[in-house]
Amino acid sequence: MKRTLLSVLLLAIGTSCSNSQNKSGHSIKGTIRGLNGGYAYLEELTFTGRYAIDTAQIDAGGSFSFRPQIRHKGLYQIKFNQQAALLLALDEKPFSITIEGDTASLRSFTFRLSGSAPSEQLRRLIAEQKKLSDALNEAIRVYQSSAASNSGDMATLEHNVTRADSSLRQFIKQHVDTVSHPVVALFAVSNLDPDRERATFEQLEQKLKTNPQPSPLEQSFLTMMADQRTAQQGDPYAPKFKVGDVVPDIEMADVNGNMLKLSSLRGKVVLLDFWASWCGPCRMENPNIVRAYEQYKAKGFTVFSVSLDMDRNRWITAIEKDKLTWPYHVSQLKGWQSPICQEYNIRSIPASYLLDREGRVVAVNPRGSALEAALSKMLN
Repeated sequence: MKRTLLSVLLLAIGTSCSNSQNKSGHSIKGTIRGLNGGYAYLEELTFTGRYAIDTAQIDAGGSFSFRPQIRHKGLYQIKFNQQAALLLALDEKPFSITIEGDTASLRSFTFRLSGSAPSEQLRRLIAEQKKLSDALNEAIRVYQSSAASNSGDMATLEHNVTRADSSLRQFIKQHVDTVSHPVVALFAVSNLDPDRERATFEQLEQKLKTNPQPSPLEQSFLTMMADQRTAQQGDPYAPKFKVGDVVPDIEMADVNGNMLKLSSLRGKVVLLDFWASWCGPCRMENPNIVRAYEQYKAKGFTVFSVSLDMDRNRWITAIEKDKLTWPYHVSQLKGWQSPICQEYNIRSIPASYLLDREGRVVAVNPRGSALEAALSKMLN
């Protein structure tokens, strides 16, 4: 699966506090039942960063309120207690937004939102996209289950995965092409693969170029497109490292927020695997990796999985569903904007390197029987 760009959930920069004296005419208030205290954080998202705007306390009933100063059109996020989040499409014009729901509706994006037509359009887009993503994940689950048990019509099951993937992509492309609000269009396109859907990206790029004063979100997209065009000279998909190379170290947070280093696994044979929960081919390859791990873990083999996910819950759910039981799972939850993508020239996934006990590459993108054969040669 070629790269996608849902990469807005990036590093938070700085903090700020609620200003009840704000005269901007911007108001956001809401109640999310089940939160029961804590803090809500309003942040601006672009393709290159995440920036703190405001902070509000959540009371015992789940209510919160912001009086932020919104200076330009953009994509904004409210995070609740550093976990669940909702997205808003806002601009500098006065608004009074009301949000009502519970923690379950946050996950499904079925909460009630009024006072911002673009934000409601964005909510509906995400809610429907989630349904289609869930259908794709279910098709992948059935395919994996049948592959593991050697049962079922694999050609039909693979077709079901392809059809679900196509339905999701067509739905997103339709929104990129038809919505008038640039923030909603930019969010939609961030869910697509820029190599499979190049025409859609370029059409949106040309449309945004007609704006003489692009917002930071629009400008970050235009800059990203220009950078990609420069990087695509030559073979954009060629693996950066070859057999015999020592790959650079990786240090990232695991699912619990603890920092893990690839170099800490020296002395083991390691499959360095780049994947994501939303990547159908990755999920279809996972049973092969699981079988290899179970067969060779006692002989010193393990897996260091680098996820290009953006959503922590989906990442963890995929780990559990696919039974990826090795302890080395890391991600910056930045999607394709993770610096590791540039450092390793990761432009499509799945991508992997098999490393020997000294961290040298012994195989590039070994999959299925090729992985098993390489491990057999090294460890038997």
